Amino acid sequence: MKVIRRSWSMSDCPPGQGSRREDEDDLADLMETLGSAPAFVAGNSSGASTALGLSGRHPELFRGILAHEPPLLGVVADDPGSGPSFAEAGRRLASVVDRLRAGEPLAGARQFVEEVAFGPGEWERMPDRVRETFRVNAPTFADEQGDPGWAELDLATLCGYTGPALLTKGSESPPWFAGIVGRLSGALPQAATYTFALVALGRGAP
Repeated sequence: MKVIRRSWSMSDCPPGQGSRREDEDDLADLMETLGSAPAFVAGNSSGASTALGLSGRHPELFRGILAHEPPLLGVVADDPGSGPSFAEAGRRLASVVDRLRAGEPLAGARQFVEEVAFGPGEWERMPDRVRETFRVNAPTFADEQGDPGWAELDLATLCGYTGPALLTKGSESPPWFAGIVGRLSGALPQAATYTFALVALGRGAP
């Protein structure tokens, strides 16, 4: 089952500032209402942050976790090796949010894709429907960045989860993801890690 968080795509958009803690509580309520707990939960990006945050608070809800590239920049804020890339990531995110709050969702979405998430030229390579999804969800991304705790995770609380876990990242992803995965692995010593390698397809490849 795929879960869409509040205010994303066709889900409800309540007024006021949202928070990841709110998303975690929504996930817990959904799992309990559907009777699916304990469950295997896979999350990507902020969805991974949400799953990890909830797993420490309510480990009994989880049978296993797969977390791909949670953008928990706060857990590497004091890491000298991640410092420069961390600062650059923060600058780029702030620039995107400024553009979105100025009422430029299309330009902000494009800037996010090309300067934060995927790289130069990737916006034009995306199908129209994917670009439209980024544009429509851009205001929610700005709201997400307004949550003071969006990039933080209490690693001591995360240690309360002792079940199976897999932490993954991409080989060409921003370097601070390696630092984040390293810190999370320290809090979850039972977790396996995996790096997805970029495979370049030849001109005649399918």
